[in-house]
Amino acid sequence: MLRINFRNESLKRQSLFSSSTIAGKLIGGFMVAIWDVSVYSHLISSINRLIVLCFPIASRNLLSQRNTIIMIAIVWFLGFLHFIPYFKVHDCYIVFSSYNYLWSFAPTTCGFLLGKVLDFGTGVTVFGLILLFDIFTIYRIRKLLKVAKRKIHPSEVKFFLQSCLQFGVFVVKLTCFYFISGFFTDIRADHWEIFFTTSFVWEFTHCIDGLILIPFHYKDYLNARRGNYMGKSIASSMAQRSRMELSKATISHSPIG
Repeated sequence: MLRINFRNESLKRQSLFSSSTIAGKLIGGFMVAIWDVSVYSHLISSINRLIVLCFPIASRNLLSQRNTIIMIAIVWFLGFLHFIPYFKVHDCYIVFSSYNYLWSFAPTTCGFLLGKVLDFGTGVTVFGLILLFDIFTIYRIRKLLKVAKRKIHPSEVKFFLQSCLQFGVFVVKLTCFYFISGFFTDIRADHWEIFFTTSFVWEFTHCIDGLILIPFHYKDYLNARRGNYMGKSIASSMAQRSRMELSKATISHSPIG
């Protein structure tokens, strides 16, 4: 009797967060908001790189701790603006089905706008801007290095390569979720194909986005654990010297020159 009651209570607790409940629908909307925070974070990182390359010395003031906090706040604000429509839980929602393991937007006009217009449109627009900024950043790196007449230090391109990899992962996600999955129309016959090109690739993108940080920053982590203050001092000195060299090159060649 106790086992039966315990099981019934467990099922009740699980049902509170099922795809048909208000809580389940709001959790889906919250997940989309967090996704958008991640998307806007990559845009801010791209702008950050562009500022450092075009304004090496001024970037220390432009990217101060106060301004960085403001940018982070803006990113979270924009992300959670996407959450507002999901409070209209009966027409505007995205839910995860435990039966077929798929995410799906509401089969309504609002659901279509949330999925195909707001979510997809935001992703394409933001990543288009990132691509534009990064192409210009590459152009600036090549031009400034020719003027400075020196080889670029590996640490100076570490963050750039990191963001390019992360950007590529997100592009693959958008391509799979909105294009490749469209080739599989029969949810019964193509169930696993749809799952791997939608739900799986969505979650896998978030995992890889975080794992990419490890190879790029593992040595920094070890140095911090060992209290390698000398290494930090040398790195800081090299960064300052690089800023000075890039600043001289920037002064002699305008950003659009």
